[in-house]
Amino acid sequence: MVFKLFWPDYLDPIVYRKQKVDDRYLWIIGWKIADNIACVATLTDSKTEHGLGNVCDQKPDSKDLCVIGICDSTNRSLKYNFWMHVQMNGNIPTDITIKSPVKYEQYCIIYFSPPNNSAFQYYSLTQLNLDIRSTTKTKIHDSKSNWTSNYINGPFANTVLFDDLNYVLKCINLVMATSNNIHHTKHLNNSMLQQLQHWILDTSLLILTCISYIPAKLLHGVLYLLHIRIPIVKNSLYQLSTTGQQLEQRIQQIFFWPKQYLLWFSSDEKMSPTEQARYIGFFNTLWLIANDIIIGIALKTVILERNSEISNWLKMILKEYTLDWIVSQIVWLGDKPAGLKLNSELGSFVGILFQWMIYAWKVGFTNIEPYIPLILHAVAHAGVLGATFQLSMMADILSIATLHLQLFYIVSAKFYNWAINVIDSTYNLFRGKKRNPLRNRIDNAEYDLDQLLLGAVIFTLLVFLLPTVAVYYLLFCFCNVDVVVLLGGIEICLAFLNHFPLFALMLRIKDPKRLSDGIYFKLCEPYTIQKHKWYQPKSHQRTQISRSGLLYMYLESYPIGFHGIFYQYRYLTGRLLTFYLSGQALTSFLTGTRMKRLPKLQYPSIPVDKK
Repeated sequence: MVFKLFWPDYLDPIVYRKQKVDDRYLWIIGWKIADNIACVATLTDSKTEHGLGNVCDQKPDSKDLCVIGICDSTNRSLKYNFWMHVQMNGNIPTDITIKSPVKYEQYCIIYFSPPNNSAFQYYSLTQLNLDIRSTTKTKIHDSKSNWTSNYINGPFANTVLFDDLNYVLKCINLVMATSNNIHHTKHLNNSMLQQLQHWILDTSLLILTCISYIPAKLLHGVLYLLHIRIPIVKNSLYQLSTTGQQLEQRIQQIFFWPKQYLLWFSSDEKMSPTEQARYIGFFNTLWLIANDIIIGIALKTVILERNSEISNWLKMILKEYTLDWIVSQIVWLGDKPAGLKLNSELGSFVGILFQWMIYAWKVGFTNIEPYIPLILHAVAHAGVLGATFQLSMMADILSIATLHLQLFYIVSAKFYNWAINVIDSTYNLFRGKKRNPLRNRIDNAEYDLDQLLLGAVIFTLLVFLLPTVAVYYLLFCFCNVDVVVLLGGIEICLAFLNHFPLFALMLRIKDPKRLSDGIYFKLCEPYTIQKHKWYQPKSHQRTQISRSGLLYMYLESYPIGFHGIFYQYRYLTGRLLTFYLSGQALTSFLTGTRMKRLPKLQYPSIPVDKK
């Protein structure tokens, strides 16, 4: 059996000796987790140390904080009746003696850096999932290969695998707070401080509730209006407008903030991965909205200063590419494009039909053109709510300005789809077959001579007219794709401003211990850890620092990977790839089935209560 002793890497016995005598023993304060597992919190040379309380009265048999043993530089303290004795060589434990009927074959000292509780550092076996909407439990790193294959080999590979690791990490997370409570002589009464904090919080919540009652009712009314279905289009404003979706998301965030913070503040396990994810999500949203408003105000200044130039540029772009260029392409298709011999009568009819529709749209654009500077003013002033609202309004304006192209695409796709379907049906007629819609298969069928002649006439006509219909379909299909790409660029910018994990990314770079995704062990020698300058043995013979059979290891936290930080973008990227790089999208393009617009790239970051 192997005995494991978890030892803080900052412990220096000289610091804890009030009387500067090297051979004076020190009390070891910590937890006896099991018969072969112990965790050290701190050292002291007096049982009357302020802050010990009833720690000295606890027996090591319990898992509570207690005096688990003593340490000194000699073996003279073995005469005292303590469960554990640790012999020190300078600042390094070199020998462990346990008073137990069990004989241990191996002793393992596992160093660790105590997490700073005030900075929300912690150790955890549970994978950190920053997505607070996730209800699935994360897996625990309990596989031997996860912990030992890359760091430990040989006979010591099993020394770090035991059932009490979760409780050990819980004790390690309390080491710094325990040490501060014991050794700091000046501290406030915790109960009074907690009562004061709760009173201030309750009073603040009462005042904020009274002040925000009327604004909250108004925001609820806005949410109700956003979700009312419009009878003509049979959709709500939230479903039709990007601005409506952005407004609904911002209002939901405002309502969720107090609940999110109170859930974290009132939790008894603030160091748990779930509470840490809630804390990080709360401040990440605050940072994003603050940056969103700052960027929006900056864009507001630019738009107002350059209003006339931007207005003239927009007028030129909309008139040239959504009206004049479309007319020129329709005229070109009616005059043997690229040497193709198209049906002139059908081409002329379809071309004139689309030109009439463009003319009607051009009249409406001429009437709205003088109001473009005013529309830009409205977009600029929306910057006080954030740049996301400006981008959302621009997306809605682009959708309205290209509405005629969407209509042209729907009409041409419908004609093309009808032609494809009729050609397919008449082709089955030639083969003496027909489609069975009930069983979704092709069955044999018998036709009369008149039916075969009529089918042959229709098949021949549509085959010769299909190229003419196809070129108009391709024109407006590519126009629709261009609009989708532009709207997709705006949606990507919105996703970047709404979901960029700025706070989590800064924590990952600045303090990775706050984003623990697991732990790992590695073999070490005490004097080889250069970052701790006190690791110097008293003897100059470092090769003889400890007895045979004493193993030194180091416990480190494994921070969350960047794939876990950018989980929203993995979700959104997968959604895009599934939507457009799929067989269904290719089938829709070839058969003329209407392709849906780009899905809204807004990750649903607020949990929904399922009743």
